[in-house]
Formats: sequence, C-alpha cells, structure tokens
Amino acid sequence: MFDKKSILITDSTRPFGKEYVETVIKSYRPARLIIFSRDEIGQEFDAPWMCYFIRDVRSKDHLKKVMSDMHNVTHAAVLEQIPVAEYNHIDCIKTNIHGAENDTVGKCPTCFAVVRYGNVAGSCGSDVPPSQKKIAKDTTPRLFRLPALI
Repeated sequence: MFDKKSILITDSTRPFGKEYVETVIKSYRPARLIIFSRDEIGQEFDAPWMCYFIRDVRSKDHLKKVMSDMHNVTHAAVLEQIPVAEYNHIDCIKTNIHGAENDTVGKCPTCFAVVRYGNVAGSCGSDVPPSQKKIAKDTTPRLFRLPALI
C-alpha cells in the first residue's frame, strides 16, 4: 500500500501520528516519508527515507512545495483539547479546518485522509469521559461553550 510511495503526515508528535509513523516504518518501505510538525520534540523515528520539517499546516506555501509529488497525505495535526479549544477556537479553526484545506493536489494521484482522533475513548483530549460524567449526573452536555469575547 505504501511501498515506493511518497507520504506526508502533518504531525508525528501526538498519539495517532506516532502510531501511524511507527506502523509505516515497520510494515512498508515508502520512497519518502515527510513529517510536518511545529514541534521539534518527538522526532524519535529514523529511516533513510524519512525527512522532518518544522512547519505548520496553516502555511499553504510550505505545504504546496512538498505536495507536488505526494501519493498519500494524512492530516493529523489538530488542536483537540476541548478546554483549550473553547478558549482558542480561532486557532483550532486555523489548524483543524484551514490546515486540511491547505492540502493541495500535486502531480501524483493523491489519497487524502483527515483524521478526527479526539473522540476516541481514552485518547488525549477525548470528550467521551467528560460526557459520561455529565450524563451520569443527569445533566445535558453542552456541545459548544465559547467564552465571552472581551
């Protein structure tokens, strides 16, 4: 599936990204595996066909430069912590939505995968445990609670 393909993943420092990279390294031999991440920590994987870029998915220009010959793009860079997202909703939109919109099609037929990981039970930022607590208290969960703008 990924052998001899060029792959871009937009984050490898979060749980999904780490697992994804580890799976690709153990199971496949891609032509290239490019990691875009704003975090220089978490670059513990090493293979001759890997390349790390400290980049942000919010930068369409940076993505455009590497997208021209990608076969597979996995957009895993997200802001998923619900309490943080409530107070930084504009940053969440820029990363989670505009970051995915910035994935452009290049010369190769490209497969896009956009992952929403935060609702997986037990994952970092999951909204399942807080929702279970609210349900147990017989209260109605509030899906969106934006702070008052100052």
